[in-house]
Amino acid sequence: MKTLGSGIAILALLAGTALAQPALSPEQQASAPASAAFDDMLSAVQNSGQTAQRLSSLGPVAEDRVELRDAYQLSLSGPPGKLDQTYAGNKDHVQTLRQALLANKSLDRALSREQVPVADVVAADIRPDGRVVVYAYPQIQVPPR
Repeated sequence: MKTLGSGIAILALLAGTALAQPALSPEQQASAPASAAFDDMLSAVQNSGQTAQRLSSLGPVAEDRVELRDAYQLSLSGPPGKLDQTYAGNKDHVQTLRQALLANKSLDRALSREQVPVADVVAADIRPDGRVVVYAYPQIQVPPR
């Protein structure tokens, strides 16, 4: 009986703790996936050198295995300037990544088909299931005066 009573007391304590946790607002719930996607993108920028090496040994990638993500939209879900800061610290690796994307003809075709210049690519990630996720940040071209 003593064990049952202390078990009930623990359950009551846990239930009270669970009830005391604040619920996420709809805005917080909506931003959670965007925030995770932003973090994934930052990790991809930081790992650009390794991804470039992996792309160099990767064969052709089927069209349906390439996903393009809008880095600009994702950057809006993170701290201001964080993507720029991360990119600046990895610029040389991103350049190597861009060269590896161009060297892989299937990935180069996928970017061309979607009208994404390789210069707009800020990161890529090869997922465990073989998908290649490419993050592109469209550059605004200002016409000369």
